[in-house]
Formats: sequence, structure tokens, C-alpha cells
Amino acid sequence: MKFIVWFVLRPVATTLLLVSAVLSGLMALPHLPVSDLPDVDLPVISISASNAGGSPEVMARTVAAPLERHLGNIAGVTQMQSTSTRGETSISLGFELGRDLNGAARDVEAAIRAARRDLPTTPGSDPSYHRANPNATPVLILAVTPGMQLMPRLYDLVNTTLRPMLLQVPGVGDVMLMGSSAPAVRVEMNPLLFFKYGMGFENLRAALASANAHTPKGVIDMAGQRYQLAVNDQAEHADAYRDMVIAYKSGRPIRLRDVATVTDSMQDVNAAAFFDGKPALTLMVRAQPEANLVGIVDAVKARLPQLRTLMPPGADIAVARDGSAVIRSSLHHTLVTLLAACVLALVVVWVFLRSWTASIATAIIVPCCLIASLGPMHLAGFGLDNLSLMALTVVTGLVVDDAIVVIENIIRMRERGLSIDEAAIAGASEVAFTLLSITVSVLAVFLPIGFAPGLTGRLFREFAGTVGITVTVSLVLSCVVTPCLTALCMRFAEGKRPEQAEQNLTPASRDHGGSLYRRTLDVCLSHPGKTALLLLLTLLATGFLFLRMPKVVFPRQDIGIVSGARGAVAVLLPRPRSGWNTSAKCC
Repeated sequence: MKFIVWFVLRPVATTLLLVSAVLSGLMALPHLPVSDLPDVDLPVISISASNAGGSPEVMARTVAAPLERHLGNIAGVTQMQSTSTRGETSISLGFELGRDLNGAARDVEAAIRAARRDLPTTPGSDPSYHRANPNATPVLILAVTPGMQLMPRLYDLVNTTLRPMLLQVPGVGDVMLMGSSAPAVRVEMNPLLFFKYGMGFENLRAALASANAHTPKGVIDMAGQRYQLAVNDQAEHADAYRDMVIAYKSGRPIRLRDVATVTDSMQDVNAAAFFDGKPALTLMVRAQPEANLVGIVDAVKARLPQLRTLMPPGADIAVARDGSAVIRSSLHHTLVTLLAACVLALVVVWVFLRSWTASIATAIIVPCCLIASLGPMHLAGFGLDNLSLMALTVVTGLVVDDAIVVIENIIRMRERGLSIDEAAIAGASEVAFTLLSITVSVLAVFLPIGFAPGLTGRLFREFAGTVGITVTVSLVLSCVVTPCLTALCMRFAEGKRPEQAEQNLTPASRDHGGSLYRRTLDVCLSHPGKTALLLLLTLLATGFLFLRMPKVVFPRQDIGIVSGARGAVAVLLPRPRSGWNTSAKCC
């Protein structure tokens, strides 16, 4: 292999190549998205519509059915599921994998416009749609406690001040405010009084609509001058509604207070949230696709002091749930695993080769290979998540194997009497094709996982791609950098100990591992029948365990959260003493 000769004879250029590869990985590290799962563009669009006061049966007949008729005509729809509750209807549309979501969204919008003439015309009933996002789970939940403030007024303040500031944080896709609703005037009608005066509910609705219309008032021309009328006739408080005349009976005005109870309230009286046993508002922060979840949480927490200065006296804002804790834990445990793998690789090299040269070379090349893989991962659009980190953990053993094969063969050539450069060139050239065949075999095993059909293939594409990138980088570094690095370590070791470069142990101790292997092999060869029976028992045990083993797409993990949903009431339980957060939603 002529290219191996070029790199071995030019150690400075080879060292610069390794340093540049490591620096590219370190530069790409801050730009890698950090999340729990890979970002998958799910071909799912959700449509929601509302009709205040409608029963589930009425919502299914008057809202869901017209939408389903028009949405069913869209090409490429593979699944449609609708759910109707009191006043709300949600429809989930599933499309064929590979369908362009932008085009699907345009088709959905056209279908909603076509169905609009068949839908109720009540205010706030216009259907809306949004794309499904695997990062829909809130990465951070903030709880705003009101203190002595009224919840509707606090809701209005948070919705107009705090929520826009959170949306300005880089990477934040949406901030959902729950726990209350906007201020409103609630009119509770007495049917008996309406019957007494011979009126219907429609009379009240028409009177409220006409008396509270926000329309231009025009101008007044007088004495050569024009006066613009800028009168605000919108009533914002209950006091302005109580004396409103809604009808005349027998020449006597019927006012709103005569037939109904008018109070200052909020739009949805059934919305509530609690934090530490106290009423609160919850701000659910969701991330954009391909965003750094850990960076988003850190940026939002950094803005909390600024947000607290905007709160009214007595109100406070706190972190109710930090969704990045699981991701940080995964990153920490993966880093510990990678370090442990590198340490164990050094121990194995030292035990079997008994060479400081091999140990130092392995300690350098293995972490450099893993770091250098981050650059191509960034170019491929991958990130740091449970699957890519699992791929790095799995592939560490393959990276160590590539380095050890080259180093051990170079040491063997050196023990035959070749010079350091000749041993590095001959040893690496002899196993280069072997490393290539091993890499191709690994790619043939793992890459088909990323091309599997369906959602599984989309989820594991990043896993397979990370494995492929890392083993390819390992092949290149093992054939290019490892021979030069091993030669440098040999020169350093032999310069310090010219008489005993690699013979620092007695021959008996160096051959201890080989003699143990020979004795074990002699026993197996002396009893071929029992050895074959042992192999058969191993295969049977493997099959039995495979059948009994649970089979899931992702392993189950305890993230310390209990959640349920029914209705529109959310409860955030207080933080336990153990330090993790628990949240629950219930009716």
C-alpha cells in the first residue's frame, strides 16, 4: 500500500491530519442537536375544530362528518382518526411515508376551505391544522403562581408579555399556556324570567351583538369643520352590561340584570392548573425540529430572572418540570461508558501484548476516532440522541479492534527484526485489506437497518448512519494514522530504553496468556463430543432466551413522571425530596 508509506514517512503531516480531524469534530459538537430521539418528519397532520356548547354527538355530526368527507378526498391518505368531545373535534390524518408534508398541508387547507360552508358559523369555530412533531412533548414546563392576583388578569399578562419573550428564545417552537383563560364577562341567564317576559335566548344574543359591536362611527361636519368620532362602545366589564336594554315590554325597558346574572369571569371556567397545591398557570415550552433541547432549557432558565421582573407583586415563576434531565443523564452515562470502554481496551492491550507502545497508541487513536466522527455526523444532519449515542457505544469495540489489529501486527514485524518504519509499513499493509473487509461486513450488517421500511427505518436511520460513519473513519485512521503513531511511540520507547524496548517482562510472564490458551484448547480438542454438545446447548439456550425476551422498539425507562389526561384540568404535583419532578394531568 503506497499511501501507507507516504503517511509513515511524513509524521508531521500525519499528525496535523489527525489534529485537524479532531478539531473538526470538536467544532461540530456544539452544533449537533441534542434530544432524546432523532428528528423524524412524521407524515401526520392534525386538524382541530371547536363549537362552544356542542355535545359529542352534535360535534361528530355537524363538524367531524363534513371535515371527514372533504379530507377523505386527499390523495395519499392512509389513515384517518377523529375524536369528538364536548365542544371539540380533533382529526388525525396519516399519509404515505415519503409524502411531502408541505404539499399535504396545502391539500388539507384546501379541504378545510371547501368544508367551511358545511360547518357551523359560530364564533371561534374555524378549523385549524398543524403538523405532528416528535418533539411535541414539552421540554420544559414553567409554573406561574398568582399570589394575590386574579387568574384571568394574570393569564392576560402572561399571554401578552411572558409568552412572546419565551417564543423569542432560539430553538423554541411553541409555548402553550394552560391553567386559565382570557378575561371575559359571563352572562348566566334565568330561563323562567325569559319565559315570563316572552323572550327567547336569541333576543339576548342579538342584543349583545348589536350593543357591543366595534364599528366605525363616522364623522360630523359642522360650521365648516369635520369632527372624527372615536368612541369606544365595547364593554369590557360586567358593570357596563348590567344596565343594557335588551327589549321593551309594555313600554317598559327590560335590562340585562332583570333576566340574568352578569359577572366578571374568564372564557373557560373549567381550565385550572395547580403547582405545589396552589393554583397556577403552566407554560409548556416545545422545541422546533432539529433543535438543541438542552440548549433551549439552559437559555430559558437564563431568562427567568428577567421574566420575574415583569411579574406583578406576589406572583412568581418556577420550573415545574425539566425535560432535559433525562437527556443530560443519557449523555453523562454514555460518556462514562465510552471512557470505561477506552480504559478496558487499554487493559486488554496491556494484558495480551504487554507493550507500553501499543497501550499509548491505542489510548490516543480510539478517542480521536470517536471525536473525528462528529464532523461527518453534523454534515449528515445527525444529532446526539439515545440512538446515536448507543451507536457510538456499540461501535467503540469495533474501533478498538481496528487499532489493535494494526498495532499488534506492527509489533510482530518489529520483533522479526525489521526497522521501525519498515515494521510500520509492512504491518499496516499486511492487514489493510483485512480491515477493509471487516468494515464492509459491518456496513452490510448495520446499514440495512436504516433502509428498513416504515417508521422503524426512519427512527433507526441515524443509528445505522452513525455506525457507518464511525467504522469508516476508524478504517481510514487505522490505515493512515495508526502506523505513523505506533512508529513514533516505538521511537520514543526505544530511545528511553534501547536495550529493553519491549522486553520489560520475563519470557515466562509474556507467554502466560498463550500457555493458558493452549491448555484450554488441548482440553477442548481432547473431548470433541462434549465440546460439540456444549455448542448445541448454547444454541438451545440462546433460542429459549430469545423467545422469552420482551420485544419492543425502544427499551422502557423510568423518567420519574406520572401523567394522565381527561378533561381540561392539569395538576403539577410538588417536587419530591429525591430531586426529580413528577407531573400529572387529571380531570
